Amino acid sequence: MNVRNSNMIGAALALLLSMFMAVSAGAASNRTTLHGSAPAWANSKNYAGAADATASIGFRIYLGWNNPSATEALAQAVSDPHSSSYGHYLTPAQFRQQFAPSQAQVGQVQSWLRSQGLTVNYTPGNNHYVSAEGTVAQAAAAFGTSFGLYKVRGQTVRSPSSEISVPASLADTVTGVIGLDDSAVFVETHHVVDKNAPPSAGFRNAPPLSAFWAQLVSPYAYPAGFTAVAVLAIGWVERMWVRRSAPAPPRIRGKLKVIQGGKATPYDLEKDHSTDSQRYLM
Repeated sequence: MNVRNSNMIGAALALLLSMFMAVSAGAASNRTTLHGSAPAWANSKNYAGAADATASIGFRIYLGWNNPSATEALAQAVSDPHSSSYGHYLTPAQFRQQFAPSQAQVGQVQSWLRSQGLTVNYTPGNNHYVSAEGTVAQAAAAFGTSFGLYKVRGQTVRSPSSEISVPASLADTVTGVIGLDDSAVFVETHHVVDKNAPPSAGFRNAPPLSAFWAQLVSPYAYPAGFTAVAVLAIGWVERMWVRRSAPAPPRIRGKLKVIQGGKATPYDLEKDHSTDSQRYLM
């Protein structure tokens, strides 16, 4: 092979390489990485092998509130006794009209999911997320990653092997995706404790505490789509009732004293549980 032919081949290879890099860069620029989307335990140290590409997977894509700064400001204003907006709450319909993702935004996410071969299952009335399912292979292609199996805390769990990404066109709409990894298996709500054990000596609620809702917010991480987690208010006991479909939990017996306004008020757990709590889970 003469020098001229060698140079021509070298130039052709260089041209092909530059074209490939340009295509790759263009593809990457059309995607937006969701930072923090891969759990810390999904690392090479815990890697046990590739996940089954044909296995099923379900997940939710969360859409952020429109004008999130105004959403947070409103939540704080209606909760602050010093604000003129204190107690002037919005109805669900009013809140959705002002802050919920639009049908166009939801439709854009749903259309993208379907174009990836995934099945769209459900979207709530507030358009806060889109629930979908498919195979691991479909999810890997859609989110630009691979899935692996990892041995963590004595269990073999599945997770994306790298941070996921979505089309750049959805970057201003999508705030996070949950359900792609098996982190939920590490959440335990069935702790067994000695029912006769008293509180530890000198038990106190740790400061800081808010004087009203959202005066102080937690510095810890919170789920995608949420902007603040309030610190408990001093002297207030609030019950959040959540509808449930599970059978009634075991009866709770005993009484406690609720400190409210500087006075101790008896609170009968058994009586309360035998009425409202049979219909709702506190």
